[in-house]
Amino acid sequence: MTPDEQIEDPQTEIGQLSDHLREYVGIRRELFELKLWDKLFGTAAAAITWGIIGFLAVICVFLLSAAAAYGIGAALGKIWLGFLIVAGAYGLVATILFIGRDRILQKPLADRFIEHLVNEDDEDNEEDRKDQQQKAA
Repeated sequence: MTPDEQIEDPQTEIGQLSDHLREYVGIRRELFELKLWDKLFGTAAAAITWGIIGFLAVICVFLLSAAAAYGIGAALGKIWLGFLIVAGAYGLVATILFIGRDRILQKPLADRFIEHLVNEDDEDNEEDRKDQQQKAA
């Protein structure tokens, strides 16, 4: 039996292959879109969560600062002096953060972002491997 005898109709075989290829590309496109939406909604949910937590933290720090300033001012006998001392402390912290922003803020945040991206890619690849193993079995 020659290879030509195994194929009944080359046009039919090519048509079936073309149909399967279109179906495969369509499924891969749908999978890509689903993964994209999953990442977008996950990112949006995280941003909203951190926004709410940040907002509440700012309110908490504001109220604690006002209480500390009032307490310091009352202890010194001049309320305005307490607010001035607390403002100076915040100014000092802001100056330290500005001077060391590369080492203190930017590098750790960039490293964490890159680690997050790498871990997500590893999870996606692991899922693809599991899918392929299940199909092979």
